[in-house]
Parts: sequence; structure tokens; C-alpha cells
Amino acid sequence: MNTEQLRAEFESELGRGKTYNERDFQMFLLGRRAALQSQDREDAPWDDLKVAFGCDDDEALWKAVESEKIHFPKGWKLIETDGSGARVVAIFRVDRIPTVADGESVRAAIDHARRVEGEA
Repeated sequence: MNTEQLRAEFESELGRGKTYNERDFQMFLLGRRAALQSQDREDAPWDDLKVAFGCDDDEALWKAVESEKIHFPKGWKLIETDGSGARVVAIFRVDRIPTVADGESVRAAIDHARRVEGEA
């Protein structure tokens, strides 16, 4: 796929008429690259895979997810935030083997959520 095709796919997933900036599109591209590089979950011997990230503002993260201001790589779903330990973490269910690119994309989305919701 060329960049124009990827941009059309991104706009389609985002929803007709919604605005976005170039950083949003770059985060989408990171997620697409990760999807192409990863294995299917069917190859995994475990029943479930969860990945946690430190999160400074879980309320802003949930708002950004609900308003579709941020997106995660294919196969990643935010399932909960937990503040019972020394810090708040965002916990994702992942349906394939995560890549470093996946992690970078998710970290960028979490950081972006804090900035976007802070502006609102």
C-alpha cells in the first residue's frame, strides 16, 4: 500500500468528516507496521496476554479512547487502569505477540491522550 491508500484507510477508520493532525496519522502508520511484523496469537501457548504501561492521567486516557482521539495498534485493547500499586498503569489485552513498534505506538498514544485532553 502506498501512503495515499494508507491515509484513505486511516480516514475511513477514523470516521467521515472527523479531523486529525499529522501526528495522529503517524501513530496509525506505526500501528500498521507493527501489525505486518507480528505473529498471530494462534501460535502462542498462553491463554491471555496483557501488557501494562505507566499512565500519568488515566482519566484523560479513558476520555481520549472514548472520544476516539487516540488509536492503538490492531489487536490491542485498553481493558482497565489500576492505581492500587505505587503508580497508575494502563492495562491492555493483546491478541498477538507485541513488537517494540507496538509498544512505541501505545506509549505515544498514552502521552498524546494526556496532551489532547489537557487542551480540551
